[in-house]
Amino acid sequence: MKSSRILAAVFAATMLAWIATASQAGGDPDGTTYDADSWKTMIPASCQSYFDGCNQCRRGETEATSACTRKACAVYQKPRCTDEPIMEGSMGGPPFAGKLVNFSCDEGAKLRVYYQQYVSGDMLVALAEDEIMLVDQQTHSAHRLRQQRAASGARYASDKLEFWEHGGEAMVRKDGERLYANCKAAS
Repeated sequence: MKSSRILAAVFAATMLAWIATASQAGGDPDGTTYDADSWKTMIPASCQSYFDGCNQCRRGETEATSACTRKACAVYQKPRCTDEPIMEGSMGGPPFAGKLVNFSCDEGAKLRVYYQQYVSGDMLVALAEDEIMLVDQQTHSAHRLRQQRAASGARYASDKLEFWEHGGEAMVRKDGERLYANCKAAS
């Protein structure tokens, strides 16, 4: 019993050492390598949301106030800005044939609303006629919402989230509370 614990501890220490060594640098097929600091020279200061080679990040007022997911990566990939809107066929995956509307809300919040199709990386999801995919760029989350009755405009909801749009302006509620207000469609 004691020897199996020692063996497990040695294995765990070996794996941690390998991960620490491997996560220092990754690379591309062309020989370019990336590490935990590569994003600092590759991501422009104007970029608010970015992939640092391992995690999704949102820039704060200073580097110390930036917020990132906390995945451990054995190999770093090429960092890239994720602010840019998706253009038809630009993802290298299936061609996007739906409709995408970007919204800017109070306090700098940004939303994307997909109609007919939702595309993310090389994944393409067909949406029903009465569905949208709402992407919250602050939380990097996507929500599939179904159209609901509305006195005016278009209202889409799930059990917790509601998106209401009328005349190019929108708002989002979560659990009945206003989450984003005064959202305007980008022209």
